[in-house]
Amino acid sequence: MKIAKIQNKKSGFTLLELMVVVAIIGIMSAAGFASLSDGRNQKAVDLEARKVASVLRMAQNYAVSGRALDINKIPCKFIFTSSVAGSYSISYTYRGPTGTCGASEVISTYNVDGNVVITGTTVSFARPRGDANVDAQVGLSRSGAASTVCVVKGGVIKEDC
Repeated sequence: MKIAKIQNKKSGFTLLELMVVVAIIGIMSAAGFASLSDGRNQKAVDLEARKVASVLRMAQNYAVSGRALDINKIPCKFIFTSSVAGSYSISYTYRGPTGTCGASEVISTYNVDGNVVITGTTVSFARPRGDANVDAQVGLSRSGAASTVCVVKGGVIKEDC
């Protein structure tokens, strides 16, 4: 008579195999999170660059149209100013009672959002053509992500140049 051997075969995963799988999932999650964070930073910088370019174009359009906020203040030039304090503004110089350009007034001020850092620069747009006085770059950055808005003397404004 044959006696059957009873095998005690257990199936499943060992603790070591489970730990390896959990470690692999953790590494992949960390890489995905870092990538997501970088993408979020770049989106915030790109959004702020578009806002800055829009305000630069607005200042240029004011110069081309000769926008006057007060009938007694004839504008000479419109000025975009950014500061490292995290804000930027549009102002203009106008002819005072003596007929010379020198007095100035701020039209509007904007704040940089989302912990984005902006470089300080000043660009003025002359009337009547809206030409810029200098070639300038406005740099924006946040946690390794960066973008630049460029202004060319002829008046061309480019994002991410």
